[in-house]
Amino acid sequence: MKKLCFMFCLVAYQLSAQISVFKTNYSLELDPIAYMLKGYSFHGILQPSPRISFDVGIFGIEEPEGFSGNEGFTIQQRGFGIKANYHFQEGTTRGLYTGFNIGYATTDATHKASLATANGNNITVGAQLGYRFFLSKPKDGIQKGLYIVPWFSYGYVINTKEVVFSNLAYDNSNWLFFPTVHFGYRF
Repeated sequence: MKKLCFMFCLVAYQLSAQISVFKTNYSLELDPIAYMLKGYSFHGILQPSPRISFDVGIFGIEEPEGFSGNEGFTIQQRGFGIKANYHFQEGTTRGLYTGFNIGYATTDATHKASLATANGNNITVGAQLGYRFFLSKPKDGIQKGLYIVPWFSYGYVINTKEVVFSNLAYDNSNWLFFPTVHFGYRF
């Protein structure tokens, strides 16, 4: 029993020593594609442990015509989201990561020919996969500075208020595939 207690204390000490070495870090990211689509995107990232990070962001875009399967409409999306990510390279946000996300968005749709408008709201729950490339080498073993992140998300859309036009067909899809690229800076 004493040996078991000693081994437990030794393992707990080793784990706490490894965790205490890690320093929480922060990053900021922008999505340039959102800005090209007459919108915006801003994300704050907190990495409190060697393999886990959290992302809170706001966004807005004007969808390219037909992106959501609705030809003849101008569609604007605005919202916010939260992500939790697991990083395969311990202690850095560099490299491959995956995680889960949840977001809330409002949709404003305008039929181009008739100028009829409708709006809706949705919650999206999904998963993402990405890879973070830093533009500089680590300094003293710590990766900081500018980086690029190509990533995609696939999620289920829960329409809390569907976009409905009285005399027009409009598809409120239940699935969302979202590929993009972020530029960021890790402090």
